[in-house]
Amino acid sequence: MLRSMAVPPVLIRAARTALLLALLLSAPALRAQDPSRVEAFGRWQPALRSCRSSEPGLMPQPCEAVLVEQRSAGVFRLRWRGPQLRPLLWRQLIFVGILPERAEPLLCRQAVCRLLRPITLTISTVSSSPFRSSGYGSSAGVHALPGVWLASGQCRLDLDGIRCEAQAMTGEVWTAEAQLR
Repeated sequence: MLRSMAVPPVLIRAARTALLLALLLSAPALRAQDPSRVEAFGRWQPALRSCRSSEPGLMPQPCEAVLVEQRSAGVFRLRWRGPQLRPLLWRQLIFVGILPERAEPLLCRQAVCRLLRPITLTISTVSSSPFRSSGYGSSAGVHALPGVWLASGQCRLDLDGIRCEAQAMTGEVWTAEAQLR
């Protein structure tokens, strides 16, 4: 027959301390899962009414999608996906820009962002390349790496549209414009 044993008070205090410590350590993880928490990074893919992009050596082309990625509270990447060149292969134009000091970034929660007020970005680089839905590289005989240029210009994001224009030091000009729904 089992006899009940009294638990020493020192073990009870140790168990309480361990439980309190575990709760305190898990509190940041619980806050991180809070869906109302604002984050510094995320994506915004607006619905488009119309879209066109232009790059050196190519005729202006329609766009299929624009993806705005806020990499941190001040660094943005705007991807303009052009027309399909071959099955699963698109043309992609990317502007990388910096948000001026004291300007407000996109509002992001759980990596999904919204534009609340107009934003103007200062462009630092432009990139252009064929893009496969499974990533960069060769597909059906296409061998290409992205072309990247230091550039200066601006991207303006507002509730009606997005417009980017940048120029390399060598004179090449890239533009892209989208009207939003």
